Amino acid sequence: MPALNRVMTIFERLRADHDVQRTLMRLLLKTHGDSSGRKELFGRLKRAIETHAEAEERAFYAPLLASELGREPAADAVREHGQVRDLLGELEQHDMSSSGWLAKAKVMVDLNEHHMQEEERKTFEVAAQVLSDSDHQQLVREFDTYSDRVRAAE
Repeated sequence: MPALNRVMTIFERLRADHDVQRTLMRLLLKTHGDSSGRKELFGRLKRAIETHAEAEERAFYAPLLASELGREPAADAVREHGQVRDLLGELEQHDMSSSGWLAKAKVMVDLNEHHMQEEERKTFEVAAQVLSDSDHQQLVREFDTYSDRVRAAE
């Protein structure tokens, strides 16, 4: 029987955020034109990605960047965050009713999905070697603290 008060690991916390992003991305790609639904889903997805990336870079990637084993995968992931942020910025400036918007949104979704899959399959494996069990709980608290700060600043 699982413990009722089991604390979430940093990997579970990050996957939970990824699942939210995946749902929002799937729904966004089903929208049409300059609709209120597209605007609302894009805004929610943009906030979710930006909040997650900021908190993840500070709480999760910082200790990996400080380790020899974690430095390269963490640096790659931070670069990918930048690419996704750039595409979000372009989408925000582009006319949502154009076919080009949806094409660019698909590129962003593909890039973000690739990033999350790589992180879950490879970076988490490296992080498991770098981080101690006690680090997991501390990193979840730090991740949530950074997430709350980003949301409060919006």
